[in-house]
Amino acid sequence: MIAGTIVTLAVCTTLVIVGIKALETYQSIAAGLQGPFLESKIQETFQNTAFAASGNEGGILEVATADTTEIFAKKSEISLFDHILPLGATVSEIQIPAVYRYHIDLNDAWQISSQQNKCVVVAPKISASLPVAFDTGKMKSKTASGWARWNKHENLSELKKSLTGKLAKKAVSPKNIDRVREEARLSIAKFVKTWLLHQEHWNKERFTEIIILFPDEVESLDLKPGHPLPPATLRLNHTVSPPAPEALPETKL
Repeated sequence: MIAGTIVTLAVCTTLVIVGIKALETYQSIAAGLQGPFLESKIQETFQNTAFAASGNEGGILEVATADTTEIFAKKSEISLFDHILPLGATVSEIQIPAVYRYHIDLNDAWQISSQQNKCVVVAPKISASLPVAFDTGKMKSKTASGWARWNKHENLSELKKSLTGKLAKKAVSPKNIDRVREEARLSIAKFVKTWLLHQEHWNKERFTEIIILFPDEVESLDLKPGHPLPPATLRLNHTVSPPAPEALPETKL
């Protein structure tokens, strides 16, 4: 009888010790995920710490670049009463190297949330950095007047003056922005990873995946817990490489 009681007490004591250890472990893990990573605090913490890490006083984070050679043409004809007069056309062409740069404004709206071990970020939209840089030293041009026209130099001069506006129009086009989307996504993921490392939350016990989305991508997504999430942009100890960007055409005169 006494022996049975002793055994029972020993078993109960063991269970209590195990329970205490489990509780301590749980509290330790919970403490690690609290503080800056409570849902009510994660956005505020990101804004207070990640912005300072950008090192850019203007709050701009460059996320992608695209080098290409652009060709622009200008055709000049004379018309009268909506009819082209048969005086020939003046045609000028310019070929010029250009560098498109894209950024996000860190002061724009962010949506930061956590789902299990995933950090889900809806970043600000991708914006073109203007004016577009181009190299006039490597510019090539040609111009020719129609048989009864003598304005080839004026036509070429007008084309040169329009380069800044034409490049800006191409820079902000949805087609150009889509070309750099994946490069920008990965750049932002690395930026967020730096923040997580600073907070000591980028490890196998805490966050192991970063998912970066843009405002125009979330309209058809349900980011509430329990719903499927898009693929990770970055994983712990593994970089999800973006697909190769579509080559921008280079045409020689």
